[in-house]
Amino acid sequence: SEGPNKTLESSTSNNYEFGIKWLPNDASMFKVAAFNIETSNEIVVDKLVTTTASYTNYKGKTKRMGAELSYEAKLPMGFSTVATYTYLDATFADSYSTTSKTYTAGNRIPGTYKSQAFVELNWGYQPIGFETGINAVYQSDVKADDANLNFASAYSVYNWKASFTQKRTDWSVSEYLAVNNLADTKYIGSIRPNDFNSRFFEPAAGQNWIVGVKAAYKF
Repeated sequence: SEGPNKTLESSTSNNYEFGIKWLPNDASMFKVAAFNIETSNEIVVDKLVTTTASYTNYKGKTKRMGAELSYEAKLPMGFSTVATYTYLDATFADSYSTTSKTYTAGNRIPGTYKSQAFVELNWGYQPIGFETGINAVYQSDVKADDANLNFASAYSVYNWKASFTQKRTDWSVSEYLAVNNLADTKYIGSIRPNDFNSRFFEPAAGQNWIVGVKAAYKF
């Protein structure tokens, strides 16, 4: 072990955010937010060897600009829906070279998704305590290294859930079932940015099931 890196400096950020919320009626809500973040001396991964990472300061500015949108609504006949979308442009704003690598202005910061989306439709029948829902998750491609030479492809996955809930005085008992990744899609669920051995990619689980019972007592 080489010990702690005493040359690291603190990073500093300027953050700006603006948002609005709109309730067109008692059953729905829109939210929109825009943001801009500029960071100096950002601490970035220099090397990642097996499970040991070393870090360095990026002597330039990084920028993160984007927007978040969301919509929630209670629909007729026991339906409800949620939809969200996030756009993020996260880049190295300046070119900079260290002893081990070169950062190019305009390259995306590894591990950041440019687009993320989530949509869910739920239905419930309260007389018997039944609820079910299906959702879709989308992630755009993601860069795995500072040079942007390696990346994981975009993907979409679909999930389903259902539950029954019984309430007796102060007790509540729920039985639930969830099936994740309905289509058994093969995709990269996470990355290891700048892995020294180029082992950047960690595959996500295929189709999987979760079955359980939850009990709660209200004092």
